[in-house]
Parts: sequence; structure tokens; C-alpha cells
Amino acid sequence: MLLNLYKRYFKSIRVKLAFFMSMLILFSMAIFTYFILVKDRAQQAYTTEEMSIVLAGLAITAVAVILLFIYFCQAVSAVAQYTNYADHLGSPDVKSFKIDESSDELKNLGLALQRASKRLSDQEEAINQAMRDMKNLTAFPANSPTIELSMNASGNIQYINPCGQKILHEKNLRVEQIYVLMPSEIMALIRICLETKNTIYDFEVEYEGNVFLWTFTPVADRDLVHGYGKDITLTRQAEEKARAADMKKCVAEKANNAKSEFLANMSHEIRTPLTAIIGFSESLLDGDLKSSEHIESIQTIIQSGKHLSSIINNILDLSKIEAGKIEIESISYELLSMFDEVRHLAEQQAKEKDIGFTFEYGFPLPEYVIGDPVRIKQILLNLCNNAIKFTADGGVNVKVEYDKGLSQLSVRVYDSGVGLTDEQIDKLFIAFNQADASTTRCYGGTGLGLHLSKQLAEKMNGDISIESHFGEGSCFTLILQVELPEDVHFLDKIKYTPPAETCPDMQQCKYFSGHILLAEDNIDNQQLINLFLRNLGVDVTFANNGQEAVRLAQNNDYDLIIMDMKMPVMDGLEATRRLISSGCEAPVVALTANAMKEDREICYQAGCDDFLIKPIDRKHFFDVVTRYLHPVEEIINPLYSRLLEDEPGMQDLVDGFLSSLPVMFTNIQNACADECWDELSRLVHDMKSVGGGYGYPLLTETSKKIETALAGKNMMDVVSQVHELELVCKRILLVSKVDVPAQQLA
Repeated sequence: MLLNLYKRYFKSIRVKLAFFMSMLILFSMAIFTYFILVKDRAQQAYTTEEMSIVLAGLAITAVAVILLFIYFCQAVSAVAQYTNYADHLGSPDVKSFKIDESSDELKNLGLALQRASKRLSDQEEAINQAMRDMKNLTAFPANSPTIELSMNASGNIQYINPCGQKILHEKNLRVEQIYVLMPSEIMALIRICLETKNTIYDFEVEYEGNVFLWTFTPVADRDLVHGYGKDITLTRQAEEKARAADMKKCVAEKANNAKSEFLANMSHEIRTPLTAIIGFSESLLDGDLKSSEHIESIQTIIQSGKHLSSIINNILDLSKIEAGKIEIESISYELLSMFDEVRHLAEQQAKEKDIGFTFEYGFPLPEYVIGDPVRIKQILLNLCNNAIKFTADGGVNVKVEYDKGLSQLSVRVYDSGVGLTDEQIDKLFIAFNQADASTTRCYGGTGLGLHLSKQLAEKMNGDISIESHFGEGSCFTLILQVELPEDVHFLDKIKYTPPAETCPDMQQCKYFSGHILLAEDNIDNQQLINLFLRNLGVDVTFANNGQEAVRLAQNNDYDLIIMDMKMPVMDGLEATRRLISSGCEAPVVALTANAMKEDREICYQAGCDDFLIKPIDRKHFFDVVTRYLHPVEEIINPLYSRLLEDEPGMQDLVDGFLSSLPVMFTNIQNACADECWDELSRLVHDMKSVGGGYGYPLLTETSKKIETALAGKNMMDVVSQVHELELVCKRILLVSKVDVPAQQLA
């Protein structure tokens, strides 16, 4: 209890001093009282008790003085320690001291000194850090290639190093305009830096061809942010070059793989028709072949040659598209006539595979449209041939419609073939690609047709799309934006047209008069062209090079000059220029294997009047050549009755048939024009029945073709075969002794 009282009441120096001073006062008063008493008893000796009291008082006084001295010494020591510590207050080198807890005053003083020392130490560290930051800031290297600057919380520039100033000078910028070199969100970045105390890295800014990479870092306990902008233009350029090199390498590798695959496909596709051409050509030398086998071999050679020409044309068209040199014509053409050509060509291919092929027209359709009929026909033939190729059973159906509101022509090609998966559809229109690797092995093809068709459609402001279900078939849709001529007429049915004029491939042809100079260095081409020209009845002179052609043309009069453009000694272009400059008036037709538009223009600039492309298309060849020749007479090969060859006595019977033939055909022609299909079927059946009996099997065969077309509801073929029937009737009536009025069979 006494200890607790001591700890409670004697922790203060003032209490201790008051205690000791009270004891001293009490002792002094005791001594004073004692001496007063002694004075009262003068001359009396001290008793033992008195001496004890005096001694006790002296002892108490001595102890109080000693204790007082000890306490004073302890307080003085603590104060001295505190004073020494105060001399080094805030210094990081001062040693820590022990707080004197002997009194509240000393303890509180010690604690106060410690707190003051801590605050001073923290302030010193902050000052030192600020000095270091300032030192670092002012120590930015003058030759550094990096922009180094300091900004306050408001974004104001506090410092910018010489490199930054140099870059600003080069960009004609002032210091306050340096923000155009920094991120647009610079104020937000400054705020984030100061709030989070974190460094923000890698902000790219491009300005006038230079790229700067910025880093922003906050200054500790300061509202400052340091910015470091490094010009990485060269680095980015190097990276771009590296990426470009990698891309080129990748593209080159892909191109090389595509080229290898393409060449392999081309080798297969070109060798296939070449094998047929060479093999069947050699078979024609075999004397044991029947006449029908000769005809079949020739037809195979022609078909293979046209297929080979188609492959080459596709390759040339693709190269022109990729070079941006393909031209799309814009001319007026008869729509149904163009579709009829497509139908006729595709139908032959379908017949060879023994599958159906039909054309359906969604009337009304414009009679004429404006566009490029050659390219549209090329697209449609590609789509039809593709559908036929992948159809083994069933057939192919083509539907044609025209939307007046959208001015859109749509052609849908349906097939019941193998169909496609989504993955196969994704790469269907890519050049040199087919549905999968097995497609080429199973069906052949170069993988160019659909890609080329889509490119051509897009060139004509159109598109090709596909809907397909694997194993069920496909539908390819061609949509074209087409223009119509003014006052265009819309058809509600198939228009019947009279037979075409003379065609060199038919029995009916024309003879022409004239003398032609053929300049061609290839002997085989000379013989082929001479064969074509000989059938026209004209005279032909040959020149083996351009120089020889110039000499012959200057010394002779020719009605036409056919000039090959690539010849030895002197080419066709130079020869044509010399002929024109020398005053030659004969028209010159260029003959070349270069089919590009620029090649045609070069020939026209040299003075050529017309243009023929190798390999020679027979019909186009005759169309061009006969423009410059004069027809002599029209000859139709007569058709004789086989019945009369065996039975001359049947002449009167045959004459009776011939007298009724014009009326029979006129009725057929009228039924076709009026679309009375049932009546036409009956009339054609009658013609088929009697034709063979009177010795005209060709009449029966042609009538049978009309019946077949009627059964298949292929009206375009019906019209075409009626034209053919008219030609047969003309040939039959040439040998008739019956006077047939001209108007009955024009």
C-alpha cells in the first residue's frame, strides 16, 4: 500500500521537493524549538532524550539532504542527456536515449524530444529526397536523345532538357506547344500518376512522321510528374520493315505453294485435251476407220481444242483482272438471244452426261439491255458448266427474272449435284481453289472459273452468291444491275425470229470474189486459213514475213491483206505502217495471239482496219473477212429423195408430197409463232411420219428433234429446230419440179 501511494503521489518532482522541503522545515522548527527551550533552562545539560531528538533531527535532515541531492543529480543527469540529444535533434547519426521515467516531467520531456526528433528526421528526409529529385531533374544529360521534362499538377512545364528544346525547335513549336507531342489524355495521366504514385509506361504518339514513346513517373511528396519521351521512329520503321519482310515471305511462300498447285492443275488440264487432240488426230491417219468414226474423232478434236482455248482465255482474263486492265463493254444486246446461246452450249454438255437441262423465263423480260454480253455469257457458261460437272443424277435448271423496281437481272442456276459444306463454300471463289483436294482428281478443273466469274460480276456492279446443302445440290445466283435502252420493249413470251442469215458452218453459204494476201510465217496456219478462204472461192497469195508482204502488196492489187503481227525479218506492225505510208489502199486485218485491249489498240494505231485472234474462231473469221469481199451467188446444196434413187417410178408420188410441203411447213411455222404447242406437236408428228417414207430421213430426224424439245418444254430449242426444219425444206424444194410460189417458203 505504501508502495502504491509512493508511485501515485511521488512521481512528480514538485511533490518530492515539497516533501523534502517540509521535512527540512519541520527539522529546523524542531531545532529552533529545542534551543528556545534550552535558553529557558539555561545552563542545563542535554539529556539523553534531547540528544536523541537532536540526533534524529540531524539524521533526518542529512537523509533529506542526501535524497534531495540524489534526486537533483538524477534530474540533472536526465536533463543533461536530454540537452545532449536536443543538440543533435533530427540528425540520423544521434544515438537513441532512454527516457527517464523517474518523474512525469522528465518522462514527458523525453517523449516530447523523441517526437520532435522524429518530425525533424522525416522533414530532413523529405528535404533530402526533394534535393535528390531536384538534382536528378537538373542533371538530365544535355546530349540525351530523350525528351525529359517536369510538369506540375496543372500540366505546366517546370523544366525541359536541351534535347526536348532542340526537338521543339526542329518542329517549330514553343514550349507550351509540346503537348502535341504527348498523349491527348496527358492531364488524366498526370492526375493518375499523382494519385496512385505509380509510373505509367508506353504511350505512343505520332507527329509529323515521328513516333514518340512516353513514360510518366511521379515525384515523391511533390506535385510533380516527370515525363520521358523517346523518339522511336527508326525503331518502328525497322519493325515495320521486319513485319513487311515477314509478310512478304509469308505471301511468297503462299504464292509459291499456290503456283505449284496451279501449275500441277494446269498441267493436268492442258494435257488432257492435248492428249485427245493428238491421239484422235493420229487416229485419222488410220485407213481402217469408218466414216462415222472419222466424224467422231474430228468432233472430239474440235471439242478438246475449244476446251483448251477456254482454259487459256480464263488464265488471260485472270491476269488482266489482277493487273486492273480488264475492260467491260456497255452496248445494247438482245437478252433472250444471248440466253439462247448459253442454253445451246450448256445443253450439249448436259446431253453428254445424260442429265436434264432446262431454261425458265420469268416474264416480262426486257427485249434489249445495256451491258457486256460477252462477259455475261462467260459468267453464265461458267456457272452452268460447273453445275453440270458436279451433277451425276437429276439435272440443272436455270431461272431468269428481271426486277423493274431495282433494275436487277437475276439468273439462278439450280443443280441436284453433290452440294457443299460451309467450309467448302468459304474457299469456293478463291483463285486456284476448289471445294477440296479431291475435287480436281474427281471432276477436273483449274479452280479459276468461279473466281473469275465473281470478279467479272463485281466489275459489272453485280455479285454471285451460293446456297448449298451437302449431298442435296446447290443454287448459284447471279445478280446484275443493268441499264435499259430508252423505250425498251418488254416481252411476255419467247419471241419467234426468222432463221439467221448465211452461216459458214451450215449447208447454206455464199461464194465471194476477191484476191487476198495472207502474211503468215507458220506453214500450218497458212494451210488452215487457206482452207477457210478456199471455201469462200477467193484467190490467196502467201507471204512468209512482213518484208515479203510489203513487196507483194506494192506490186499487186489485193482486195484484203491478212497480216500476222509476229513474223521474222519484219513484223506485221512495221509492215502495215510501211504499206500505209506507201499509199496502199487495201484493208489490213491484224492476225495475232495477243488478245489484250492494248494489243488491239496498237494494231489500230499502226493502220489495221480489223482484228482477228488466234486460235481462230471460224464464225468470227468469216464475219470479219466477208466484210471486205463481194458475194457472187448464194448456193444451197440440194437434198434428193432416196426413194427416187431406188424407185424412179415413184416420181409422181414424191412430186405430190413436194407440192404439199410448203403448206405443211407454213402451218408449223405459224403454230410456233403463235405458241400453239399442241397444234405444233401434231403437225410435226405428221411431218416426221411422212418425211422418211418419201425418202427424206433428214426431214424425219429434224421433226423428231422438235418433238423432243416440245416434250421437254424447251421452247428455245423448239424455235431453233423449226429454223433448221425450214432450211431442210428449202434444200428439198431446190430439186422439185413443182412450181412453188416464193411467198410460201421465203
